Amino acid sequence: MYVLDTVRAEDELKEIQAFWQSFVPYQNVLPIALAVGALLEILLITYILCSAGHQRGLSGEDALVQGGLHRIPFDVMTGMLMMILFGMIIAFGYFDRGYLDWLGQQNLAIFWECGVIAVLLEAAFLSMLFYFESMAVRVKKHTLFSGMLIVRLCRWIGRGIRFIFQALPYTWRMVVAVGLLVFFGCLILGASRHYVIGIMLLILYGIILVTFLSLLQVYQRKRQDAVHQMAQGHLDTPILLEGPTKEDRQEVHDLTRLHSNISTAVEEQLKSERMKTELITNVSHDIKTPLTSIINYVDLMKKEGPYSPQQEEYLEVLEKQSVRLKKLIEDLIEASKASTGNLSVNMEQISLGEMVRQLAGEYSERFEKSELTLILNCPSEDIFVMADGRLLSRVFENLFSNALKYSQPGTRVYLDLLQGAGYATVCLRNISKYPLNISEDELMERFVRGDSSRHTEGSGLGLGIALSLTELMQGFFRISIDGDLFKANVSLKKDNA
Repeated sequence: MYVLDTVRAEDELKEIQAFWQSFVPYQNVLPIALAVGALLEILLITYILCSAGHQRGLSGEDALVQGGLHRIPFDVMTGMLMMILFGMIIAFGYFDRGYLDWLGQQNLAIFWECGVIAVLLEAAFLSMLFYFESMAVRVKKHTLFSGMLIVRLCRWIGRGIRFIFQALPYTWRMVVAVGLLVFFGCLILGASRHYVIGIMLLILYGIILVTFLSLLQVYQRKRQDAVHQMAQGHLDTPILLEGPTKEDRQEVHDLTRLHSNISTAVEEQLKSERMKTELITNVSHDIKTPLTSIINYVDLMKKEGPYSPQQEEYLEVLEKQSVRLKKLIEDLIEASKASTGNLSVNMEQISLGEMVRQLAGEYSERFEKSELTLILNCPSEDIFVMADGRLLSRVFENLFSNALKYSQPGTRVYLDLLQGAGYATVCLRNISKYPLNISEDELMERFVRGDSSRHTEGSGLGLGIALSLTELMQGFFRISIDGDLFKANVSLKKDNA
C-alpha cells in the first residue's frame, strides 16, 4: 500500500503508511532475522518432539512415560484445541473491530493491536506445539488411536454386541443375520434414488453375509470333528482349522495347543510305562535264573538227609519262601506282558459253562480245606463265548486264589454264570475276612492287597493280571465292594454262530 505525498489528510491510511516507513531502514536485516528465527524454531520444535515423553529414571536409564495431560484421550484433546483456536479467532475479530475505537488514541492503538495479535498468535502456537508434542508421545507409545475415547466406546459397543451374538444359539444367530439383511436392504432401497443400484447393493450385501455364515458353519463342523477325534483318542491327526473371526482363530490356537499337550503327555506316559515294564521284565528274568538254582539246590539238600528237626524246619521255610518268590516273579512277568499286550491271544469258541464247572470241581477240595462253601449257579444249556482258553483259565484261577486267600472262613462263595444280549458274565462273590476300607480303583492297582497288614501270601497282582487278560480278549472286568462283600464280574462276548 502506498499513499501519495500530496495527500494531506491525516487519516488512518496516512498513519499506517508512517508506521510502515519506520521499518524501512531495517528491511535488509529483517529477512535474515526471520530466516534465523525460523531455523531456530524448527530445530527447537524438532528437539521438543523427539524428547517428548522421555524421562531419566533413578538408575539413569531412559524411560518413555505418558503422564499428565498426555493421558487425556486424543480426540478429546483435539476438540479442546479446536475450541481454543476458535475462541482466539473470535477474540481477534472482536478486538480488531471495536476495541481500537474505544481506545481513541490512534498511534497507541496500532502498537496495542500488534501486541494483542502477537499474544494471540503465541498462545495459538503454544497450544498447537503442546498438541503435536502429545501426538508424538502417543505415537511412540502406540496409543494414538487406541487411547481415543471414540475408539474405546466403539470397542466397548463391539464387545457387547459380540458377547450377545456369541451367547445366542446358532439358529438365533441366523435369525439376527437375516433380520439385519432385511433392515439394511430396506434402508438401502429407501435411501437410493436409483432402485437398480439399491438392489445391486442389497444383493452384494446378501452374498457377503451368506458367505460369512457359510464359512462360520464349515468352521464349526470342522471344529466339532476335531474335538470328536480327540475324544476318540486319535491324537496322531493334526488339527487343520482356520477360523473366520479373531475369536475363532484364538480358539483354534488354544485347541491346537491342547492337542499338542495331550499328545505329549500320552507319549510320555506310554514311554514311562514301557520303560517300567521293560525294567520289571529284565529284573525279573535276572532274578529268576539264580532263584531257580536256589530251589534246585534246596531240593538236593533235602535228599541228602537225614537232618535234625530244626534243620528240616529251616529247609522247609527256605523251600516255601523260594517257591513263593518264584511265583511272585512269574506274576510280575505275566503282568508286564499282559499290560503291554505282548501276549499272543488265540480267540476261539469256548463253552463257558463247561469251563466254570471244571474249575469249580478242581478247586472244591481247596475251598473245603479253607472252610469255605462254594455255591455254583450255572445254567444247564451251553453258553459259548469267544476267548483264549489259556488266558481265560488264568483269569478264573486268579479269582479263585483271591477268594481262597481273603474269604472269611465258614462263609459261602457264590459263583454265578449269567448271560445277556451280547455278553456272558461270570460273577464271583465272597465275604472278606479283612475290612475292605479301600475303593475299587485302588484295589485294582498293582501290588495293592485287601490285607493291609500284608500277612497273607498274595502279591497284589492277581486282580490287575485278570483285568489285563480280560481286556486282551475284548471283554470287561469289573469289581465292586459293599461293606465286606467283594464282587468280581468277568464279561465276554457271546458266540452266536
